[in-house]
Amino acid sequence: MYSELLTQLSNDIIKLIHNPEGYDIKIKVGEPPNTKEFKAHSLILRARSPYFNRALSHEWTKKQENLIIFEKPNVSPNIFEIILRYIYGEIFHLEDHDPFDILDLLIAADEIMIDDVLIDHVQTYLIHSKAAWIDENLLDILTIVSPRNSCRKLREYCLDEIILRDLSSFFDADWFPSLNEFILPESLLNNIMHYYQTDCLYSIMLPASRNPVIRINSSVIINPKCGKNIISWIEKKPFQSNRNINYTYNFNLLYRASCDDNGHSFHQKCDNVGPTLIVIKVEGTNEIIGGYNALNDGWQRGWLSFSRGSKDCFIFSLSNDIKKAEDAKYGYILSDQIDSAIYDHPEGGPCFGSGPDLYVSLKRDQPVGYRLNRCYKSGVFNRQGSFRWKDWEVFQIVKNINS
Repeated sequence: MYSELLTQLSNDIIKLIHNPEGYDIKIKVGEPPNTKEFKAHSLILRARSPYFNRALSHEWTKKQENLIIFEKPNVSPNIFEIILRYIYGEIFHLEDHDPFDILDLLIAADEIMIDDVLIDHVQTYLIHSKAAWIDENLLDILTIVSPRNSCRKLREYCLDEIILRDLSSFFDADWFPSLNEFILPESLLNNIMHYYQTDCLYSIMLPASRNPVIRINSSVIINPKCGKNIISWIEKKPFQSNRNINYTYNFNLLYRASCDDNGHSFHQKCDNVGPTLIVIKVEGTNEIIGGYNALNDGWQRGWLSFSRGSKDCFIFSLSNDIKKAEDAKYGYILSDQIDSAIYDHPEGGPCFGSGPDLYVSLKRDQPVGYRLNRCYKSGVFNRQGSFRWKDWEVFQIVKNINS
C-alpha cells in the first residue's frame, strides 16, 4: 500500500512537467542560437536542489508579471531538460545518449547540486559502459572532472588508467604536456620533474593505484590494460570492486614461442610453477586469445593421468584493439567438465578442454593451434577450428597482498 501511494504521488508530480499548470518560474536556458524557455514550479525546484533553493531566494530573484525569470546560459537546453525531468521524478536511460552529452549532464548535475544518487549513477555508467571512450578522451575528462569533488569516482578511475599505461606511452602521449597540478597528484608531478631533470624513465615511481597494481614483464602481446580484464576473471569480480585492497599482480614471463628453440624448453620452464596464463596472437587476424590454468602443478602429468582441472580455469579472447576493453570475452570450465579443464602431454603444448577448446603446438616450423568449444562456456571465440599463431607467451601469475 505504501509503495503504491509513493508511485502514484511520483506519477502525479511527473505530469506537472508535461502540463505545467500553476507554474511560477520561467527558466531561459542556453546561448543563441541554441536557447529554450522552460516553465516550472519554484517550490519543487527548491525542494530538490540546494542550488535552486539559494538561487530562488527572495533577494536573488527577478520577477516579471508575477513570474520568476531565471537564466541559465551555461547549460544546453537538451541537458537541462533531462535534469528538469529528473527533478520532477522522471526516469531516463543513459544508453540513449552520447557519452559527451552524459559528461555534460554530470557537470550540470554537479553545478545544480542534484542529489548524489544521480551523480554516482552517471559516473558508474561511464566507467562500466564507456571505458574505451574514457581512454580515448582521458585528458579532456580529467580536466573537466578534477576540480569537482562530487566527480571523485570518475577522476580516480582516470588516474588509474594513467597509472596502468606503459610508462613510455604515458610520456609520449600528445596530451602529456598539458597535464598540470590541478589534474595530477603532487607526488606524481614531483616524480615527473625528476624524470625531466635526470632523463631516467625508470626513476619514475607512479603513485599507488587504487586498484591492484599490475606488472606484466616483457610481453609483446598484452599490456596492463589487458591484465585488468584478466585479473577481474581470476578474482571473479569487477576490477573496480578491489579499490580498497592493496594487491600486486605479477605476470612473470616464463616462455615465448618466437624465442624458443622449437618448443624444447616449454615444459622445462612452465611445469610446476603455480597458476599460469597463456596468451596467443593469431596470425592474419591479430586476435588475442588464451587461457588460465589455475592449478599449482604444471603442464606435464604423464601419459597415464593427463586430464585434470579446477573450477577456476577459464579461456578468453581480447580485442585486437586493446582499448576496447568491453569487447573482451571469457568462459569458465563447465561444472560437469572440471576434470577435463587441462590436458597434459609430455611432448605437447598447452591444451584446455577435450575439444580441444584451445590448443597450441610447440613447434615454430608448424605454428598451428586449434579451438573447438566443448568443455568451456561457449561464445568466447568468434571462430572455431584451426588457426596459425604469430606468437604466444606463458606467464606465471603471482598475487601478493601488500602489508
